[in-house]
Amino acid sequence: MWNAAKASRLFIHGSLCDYRYWKAQILLLSRQFRCIAPSLSHYWPAVDAFVRSEFGWEAHVAEMAEFMEAMDIASAHLVGHSRGGCVAFHLAREYPRLVKTLTLADPGGSFAIDGTRCLAACHEYFARAWQL
Repeated sequence: MWNAAKASRLFIHGSLCDYRYWKAQILLLSRQFRCIAPSLSHYWPAVDAFVRSEFGWEAHVAEMAEFMEAMDIASAHLVGHSRGGCVAFHLAREYPRLVKTLTLADPGGSFAIDGTRCLAACHEYFARAWQL
């Protein structure tokens, strides 16, 4: 049984998959932790259902933040793969209070802020993470 006192684990999938990508990890980790792997909007199973926004990582970031707040997730251990890594990175950057830890697996997508590549921001974020 998962420990409600510990932070949730939130898994964000990449471009070529959906929430089912995380099935093996969820199966094992959910024995001890609250694990959530939603599908991003425009992905299976609800490809067109309830979609309110255009397809893009910016929309996915806002939707994930809204999802976390609706699920009463105060802070999560966030894991993002591929496109999900881009979404997770920007979620941590824009909503730091929602992210306890950040794990990026082969992150893809845009890491630019206002047209400027944010490698300096990445390095600063990772440097803080190493100090924890």
